[in-house]
Amino acid sequence: MPRKRHKNKEEFRGAILEAAREVFSSDGYGNFSMRKLARQIGYSPTTIYLYFKDKDDLLFCLCEEFYKELHQKIREIEAEGAGLLDTLRKVLLAYVSFGLAHQEQYRVAFFTNPTIYGSPMEFLENDTMSRRTYLEYRQIVARGCEAGVLSGFDADTFAQVLWAGVHGIITAAVHTGGISPWSIRLYWQSLWLQVYLMASGLSSLFEGYSGSRLLDCELLASRAEHFHK
Repeated sequence: MPRKRHKNKEEFRGAILEAAREVFSSDGYGNFSMRKLARQIGYSPTTIYLYFKDKDDLLFCLCEEFYKELHQKIREIEAEGAGLLDTLRKVLLAYVSFGLAHQEQYRVAFFTNPTIYGSPMEFLENDTMSRRTYLEYRQIVARGCEAGVLSGFDADTFAQVLWAGVHGIITAAVHTGGISPWSIRLYWQSLWLQVYLMASGLSSLFEGYSGSRLLDCELLASRAEHFHK
């Protein structure tokens, strides 16, 4: 690729990250190399090392960019001052919309190197945009639990189950090359039905079922029908 002139170091750093995102997305973590990235941008590997120490440093910065944008979106929704349940609905929907609109970034952030943030303990101890984003989201869920708006699970379980739901919607789109709007709507409606039942104190519908099956619309319908008999 021909070498492109950049106005300043920050712009060049951004160009390196953009190229790295493309290489990570197309070739994967294992096949990524600084030499391959250097060819992509038309500079030597030595030049890249002036900005990033290795491929893990590049990947970490890419992930932090993703979470910074998502964190800002959550803060904007919270600033609207809506009710707790409506705020949670908007945050989950924004997460899905953001992931679907940035599928390449999502693929890099979640499916490149799952240990980029270290162990679960290290993730919670280190101040990163990923951690801040999760804690911002968890705080919304926790406030709902404390106010009695949500019931049936503790805040951590509730937060993780709901995140697994929206993550599943985006993952389906990323790995299948796209899913139909109808399917996305169906998954979303079943996920929000789950929230509604918990908010209504009907979480017993889910006893004995794993989180991965909570998005099964037929299962939800059959359990709901059984409950109302």
